[in-house]
Amino acid sequence: MRNDLRDIYFYDLNVRSSSQYARPCPLEEAVTALEAISRTEKRIHPIAKGAEFLELREVSVDQTNRIATLLVARTDPSSPNAVYSNPAAGTTRIIEKANGESGEYGAHVLLSLDPLPSKPDQYLAVIERVTGVGRVYIQRLLNALIQGQYKADPSTFQCEDLAGRKTRNGAPKMIAFRPLFELVGHPSDEFINDIDAGRFTGMTLVQSSTATQIGGRSYLKPDEKTLRVKVSNHSTVQNLYDDLKAALAAESSNWSQARIKFKSSDGRASTVTLDVATGNVLDENFVKKTRLSGITPFLDFSAQGIVPHFEERMKTEFLAYRASMP
Repeated sequence: MRNDLRDIYFYDLNVRSSSQYARPCPLEEAVTALEAISRTEKRIHPIAKGAEFLELREVSVDQTNRIATLLVARTDPSSPNAVYSNPAAGTTRIIEKANGESGEYGAHVLLSLDPLPSKPDQYLAVIERVTGVGRVYIQRLLNALIQGQYKADPSTFQCEDLAGRKTRNGAPKMIAFRPLFELVGHPSDEFINDIDAGRFTGMTLVQSSTATQIGGRSYLKPDEKTLRVKVSNHSTVQNLYDDLKAALAAESSNWSQARIKFKSSDGRASTVTLDVATGNVLDENFVKKTRLSGITPFLDFSAQGIVPHFEERMKTEFLAYRASMP
């Protein structure tokens, strides 16, 4: 990873509710809660059985541009010491960790505070690509912190019962819930071109199983149900990805994911997992990205807080991309 260069990846942040009787809250309400958590000891979430830690280092809100910036860090006490060398001089320098110190990586995350047009529970997200702090860990941290807040104070997020139930005195019943987050990648131009110009070879539709046991055996627990789809001649289909995306959306009430097999025009075989409802990708290798180069001052692996000059570079790309979205 270079100190003057970063890749940033584009996602949708989908917000759901933990209760079927509560609507998802606006993301801005969740960001307000996360900002408060970031100023307390509860900002740290242990992972790997307590061997590593995820931390919400800082949250900053730009109301003018309707963007929230998060700095997410991952620390690993078992990481090796840093080593620097000068091959020309034939020297090597080892920086030993002090007692209690850990290796650390940090990533900036930008979130739109306004939902996508006609999609009230989806928000644009842009993530700095840093080794060890990817989509899965960021999503995991945000959900864990909100869950902790919910346990500490279930009244943090409330809304009127969607079923219309009332209390004994006739007032609307209030439902406590917690927002649930899922990051789903925007497909890269390269991926769309590979699908459109290549050969679509197979598809499997996937849905998580609701059954708890097989044959009454507690040791047999179904994980998912699948449907293999046969692909016939599709050479006459124009804009195959768009057509496939529309077909999947029509099946979103029955299936959550689609595993697509295809060969690019140069013969490379690939498999990608798509979100059925949106057609967005769940595999990092196929997510839309932009490279930011010539970054000065240089960046470190992490930082004590949000790095203002890099945040501004990310915001420039974020605002341009958001303005171009349909």
